[in-house]
This record gives sequence, C-alpha cells and structure tokens, in this order.
Amino acid sequence: MRLSRHVSVQAQSNITRREIFFGHESSIFSQGLILKDQDTFIESTGLYGESVIHYVDRKTLKVGLETELGSEFFGEGCELVNLNGEQLIYQLTWRERKVYRDRIL
Repeated sequence: MRLSRHVSVQAQSNITRREIFFGHESSIFSQGLILKDQDTFIESTGLYGESVIHYVDRKTLKVGLETELGSEFFGEGCELVNLNGEQLIYQLTWRERKVYRDRIL
C-alpha cells in the first residue's frame, strides 16, 4: 500500500475532516477498518481460506501482525471492545453466523 493523496477539508462545525487515499492490495476483500490507536489500523478481510485481521502501521501502511480466522470461515466486519479493562476484537462471520473473539495484539 502506498499513500497517494491527502486532503484536509474544513467542515462548517470547525472540525477538520481528513481524507486519505492509498493503494490497496486488489486480492484482499476488505470487510472492516477501524483505528486501534494513533499508530495502527485494524482491517478485517473476508473470503473462505483467506479471512484475516491485519494490524496495519498507519504511517507506512505496512501490515505488521495478522491473525487468521480459519479456512472454514468467511470474515466480515470487526469491532474493538473494552471489557473490564481488557481490549478485545470481535469479527463477525458470514454464513457460519459465528463471532470470532481475540485479545488485541
């Protein structure tokens, strides 16, 4: 992935909205993208045999860690949850109607 354009837009409510456009691996079927912290995006992907959760460095856009969901699951969107002080990530599956849960790395 590479950064190709960055645009800042001043909204009417004095909030600056930033739009960031970057190249993306065309074979990855993205289902969810969330900001873990100021340095890391988490991207969930789908397709049987290829569903993973990627931890992406926000500045370099390089994939660091990744967690595979399992070949029998088609991953969907994901969400971060703070449960009793522990950060967890939940990822939905499609036809299997299951929820994958893991600790944030």
